[in-house]
Amino acid sequence: MSKKLLISDAPPNPEGGGCHRLVWLLLQATPNFWSNVLTRLFYPTNPEAWREKAKMKQVLIGPDEQSVSRRLPGVLRYIIGIFKWAYFLDINRTELRMNAPVAIFAFFGADSLFSIRIWLAAKILDLPYQIYLVDDLEDWAVIHRVRSRTLFNYFFLRRFIHGAEKIYGISPGFCEKIKAQYGRDATWLPVALPPMATFDRMPIEPRICHVGSINALYLDALEKFVEALESIDTKKNYTLELLTSQDPDSIPKTLLKMPRVRIVSGLGGENLMRHLAGCFFNLIVYSDKPEVARMVRTSFPTKMTEALTCGRPLFVFVPDESSIASILREAGLGDTYATNKSLRQMLAETLNGGNRLTTDRLGPLRSLLNPAKALSEL
Repeated sequence: MSKKLLISDAPPNPEGGGCHRLVWLLLQATPNFWSNVLTRLFYPTNPEAWREKAKMKQVLIGPDEQSVSRRLPGVLRYIIGIFKWAYFLDINRTELRMNAPVAIFAFFGADSLFSIRIWLAAKILDLPYQIYLVDDLEDWAVIHRVRSRTLFNYFFLRRFIHGAEKIYGISPGFCEKIKAQYGRDATWLPVALPPMATFDRMPIEPRICHVGSINALYLDALEKFVEALESIDTKKNYTLELLTSQDPDSIPKTLLKMPRVRIVSGLGGENLMRHLAGCFFNLIVYSDKPEVARMVRTSFPTKMTEALTCGRPLFVFVPDESSIASILREAGLGDTYATNKSLRQMLAETLNGGNRLTTDRLGPLRSLLNPAKALSEL
């Protein structure tokens, strides 16, 4: 089997959020596909302590601007960090090319500047590069109004993407957008799922759990869900728990002031899974607001990795055009998600014990979310 050198922008971490967990799960599911793994640590962290916690003893750790004095201006720190990265690649060339990798596999997060590091790695190691896109890097810069990043994406990122040997996307919708935007075919590489959690029989409590950050992709849908819950559950039996590490001050007060909404923080790893295993169901939502429609069609909520493996049913409330709806339809589960039109009816059924996406129906979806199968077929 031809192997690739995996370079990840986010350090793999089983208890981290977003890309930290996604790349860790990918490495666990596809250990035989990689000649070596290279990442960086975002913060001043003891590398050996991180390796022990992340169970990543063999991962190489390269430098970045975090290793440069904070007394220097940010742009200068970044430039020095890039030079240190290039020097690291050069002096570790032999180890990085160990096991004869046929290409670099670049696992992107939301930072398009990571493309500079990959471009340098390809030049110094004399390897072609393949890229795995999790976030829409150009939309991210526009939505967050980062003009400097928008210009960078226009003048460098687009050329970088065109130079990739192969492109992977996190969802079928994202692959379609890559084709439309860059004229390049992209392959859907599903997120990896951990094994099903096994706990002693847990008492089921009237809690509905939503895991992850609260932003424009989810806010409107969460508010609509709470309104529907309030109108149906007149006895006020159920609460919506927002399981997040996000600063409460950054969560819109319109949501926090709604009835039966509460924040649960500080849970990760096994503690998070155990908490989810005792909920009534896990909630997955996407907004249908026009301003986020493109990202809703292309993104994939990383929180689904926990929701699909904690042993409890899911309630999915998303637009028909969302990536989640598309994947559910492909798995033959097109009748299991709610839209604006069907939210109240499906929620009423679910609260009465008629959940359509129970654990015994998740087999086709778990089979579909199999990156090892997707990589082996290429």
